[in-house]
Amino acid sequence: MRYDNMRRDIDYEMLLGTEWNCENGPGITFREFADDQCISYEAVRRQVANYKKELYPHMRKEYRTYYLDDYAVQFLEERRRPQAQPDDSKQIRAQIKQLRDNLQESSLAKENYDKLYQELGSLKTENEYLKKEYEQCQKKLEEKETSYTELEKEYDDLRIRRLIEGNNYIIEINRKQNIIDKLLSMLLETHVLNEQNIEELLSIFHSSPTKVTDDNSFEL
Repeated sequence: MRYDNMRRDIDYEMLLGTEWNCENGPGITFREFADDQCISYEAVRRQVANYKKELYPHMRKEYRTYYLDDYAVQFLEERRRPQAQPDDSKQIRAQIKQLRDNLQESSLAKENYDKLYQELGSLKTENEYLKKEYEQCQKKLEEKETSYTELEKEYDDLRIRRLIEGNNYIIEINRKQNIIDKLLSMLLETHVLNEQNIEELLSIFHSSPTKVTDDNSFEL
């Protein structure tokens, strides 16, 4: 019995493509026909097996894939027509197409998400590096500002000290000058000194020579 079935299958294989007629060159596969009809692949395979004699001349085989021509497609559709509900089938096919489009869009969106996620990771790494570099620069700037403030304070202290010392020096010079002027004036009034020995006396008080002015004061 099994041998007879194999024999009949071989005979039908010889009929493949003998009456091929298809405007769409390669025809459609069992899988494509099943998707169009919203049925399973096994349902198509069983239906073809039931009508081998009628369908094999309108089928062809490439490698292990069977193709149906236009006649075979119409034949199978007519055999299923009493059970078919065209409106529902169109709606289901539209839903399947929508699901495929959504799946493709989701796949593309996932690729974009993965790409953006990687870019975000790179930006985070770069941001962390820049943040550390900024903190180091900020720390160095604070150290420079602290050092500058200390130097500025030291400079101000030194400038004030020099001003005080200079002022004290001027006051001391003026005080000595006043003492010398008063002393020399007193000596001149008492006629103890004359213009000749004034220069000798002044050299004792100061290394630079002093001259007598018209008002009997002395200039160092």
